[in-house]
Amino acid sequence: MTLLDITAHLLSTLVVRDHNIPESANIDGVYVSPDGDILFSLDIPCSLNGLEVKDKDIVKWSNGSFSLYFDGLSERNSFRC
Repeated sequence: MTLLDITAHLLSTLVVRDHNIPESANIDGVYVSPDGDILFSLDIPCSLNGLEVKDKDIVKWSNGSFSLYFDGLSERNSFRC
């Protein structure tokens, strides 16, 4: 089990269960900032207490609520090779 697996499991146990993250969604990236905010991404599009997120978005969990930290779709479209 990797550190990501452990952190994702703890996040899902502490946050997911009580805040309507669908059981079919898997956390595929997570970061805890020095100030305690949790940034994470999910592998499927879903709604988190009314916040619509896509599988490339980064969600911020802070002070008991979700917010969009990074819009992966719009940012991906702005980069050109």
